[in-house]
Amino acid sequence: MSNKILKHSKSKKEKEEAYQLLTKAADMGHLKAMEKLAAGLLFGYHGPQNITAAVTLYETLAEKGSHKSQTALGFMFSYGIGMEYNQAKALVYYTFASLGGNLISQMILGYRYWVGINVPRNCEAALTNYRKVAHFIANKLEKNEEMPVEKVRLMEKSENLSSNNDFLDWDVHQYYKFLAERGDTQIQVVYKAKILFSGKNKAFYYFLKAAKAGNTHGMAFLGKMFLEGSVAVTQSNASAFKYFTMAAEKGNAVGLWGLGLLYFQGKGVPVNYTEAFKYFHIAAEKGLADAQFQLGVMYHSGSGVRKDYKLAFKYFYLASQNGQPIAVYYLAQMYAAGTGVFRSCQNAVEVNNFLHCWFSYEIHMHYMTFHSYIRIISL
Repeated sequence: MSNKILKHSKSKKEKEEAYQLLTKAADMGHLKAMEKLAAGLLFGYHGPQNITAAVTLYETLAEKGSHKSQTALGFMFSYGIGMEYNQAKALVYYTFASLGGNLISQMILGYRYWVGINVPRNCEAALTNYRKVAHFIANKLEKNEEMPVEKVRLMEKSENLSSNNDFLDWDVHQYYKFLAERGDTQIQVVYKAKILFSGKNKAFYYFLKAAKAGNTHGMAFLGKMFLEGSVAVTQSNASAFKYFTMAAEKGNAVGLWGLGLLYFQGKGVPVNYTEAFKYFHIAAEKGLADAQFQLGVMYHSGSGVRKDYKLAFKYFYLASQNGQPIAVYYLAQMYAAGTGVFRSCQNAVEVNNFLHCWFSYEIHMHYMTFHSYIRIISL
């Protein structure tokens, strides 16, 4: 509760009160509160920075089995922050945290075994850790599928843009809004994509307007919105089928993929793998990564087609080249198990790296920022 209050506190007084509640919870032995307090002491989030106190608290937590604290100690030992520089101890803490399920430690260990940082190079050990992270990311992606979008080049970047990016973003936003409201259906779809994460009511409005004007992207995206349902749109398989069909009849790849998905999952229509395969195949031929991925799934599982791991590998590869992240996960698993392809630990590790490269980047930037911060305050 104190974490939520602290997160949503706006005024200085509210933050101070929330921090006092957090401290009380930590004094009572609440694990998450103690972890939050340790991070606050380490970074100086809610008061004066105290690395020594943070280390002491992290050590207490590590003994209680906190994998976050074990990871923090591993990092601090590996850089000599607040304690002696000791890679052996860092490895011990990373290992315990990895066994406890900490994704950051699993990625760090994977990289260390892959490159051979203070450990002998060991591809299998690297793969074991990387696969855990890849599995977690793939599950998240499957549960939070984003809307497939066809890449559209809007305009070339000028070489002499102003450094005031916020102003430029606002200016472009207003320009798109102006064109969208004037009735440019292509821009209505593009503008919708820009506001998708800030308000689905607006997204639905612009998609509907574009669809009524005959824009196939608007039709297809309306189908996707009705399929998923949201605060702006009541979930409706019938409406999803209607708009996917409208888009598919005009050759829109997302619309074709949507119809394939409805038949594959039996949403609003009886399960029909033959129809699903037909629509996925047409959309895949148009280069849609999600359709290529679904063909891979069908061949991999033998759903409606003869199980064929080589064809599954082919379509997963095509989808991965077109930016489908879950296809990358399947490729890595096939390389790791030798399914439909010669087993290769090296290829499995390298493919897994593509899946969570964004995750690695976020971790790297967080650590580099922190390390730079510590160095600056120590000058």
